[in-house]
Amino acid sequence: MEYTVKRFGKHAKTLKLGLHLIIPIIDRVGYKLNIREQIMDVPSQEVLTKDDAMVQVNGVVFFQIIEASLAAYEVNNL
Repeated sequence: MEYTVKRFGKHAKTLKLGLHLIIPIIDRVGYKLNIREQIMDVPSQEVLTKDDAMVQVNGVVFFQIIEASLAAYEVNNL
């Protein structure tokens, strides 16, 4: 887990594993992000090929958050 810290409403730093001290009045935890590898299932779709054969395709997507601050503040609908 990684936490983003806001100081007066603006991103100040990212807290990784370990002991960290924050000032309760000035600092607030913005987002709590899971940085482990995650799995997203892609629904199956039927596709028509050039030779008119029906093929059913489904998939699995593996993704992992590398930069917690960028994922929290610059990505829509993570």
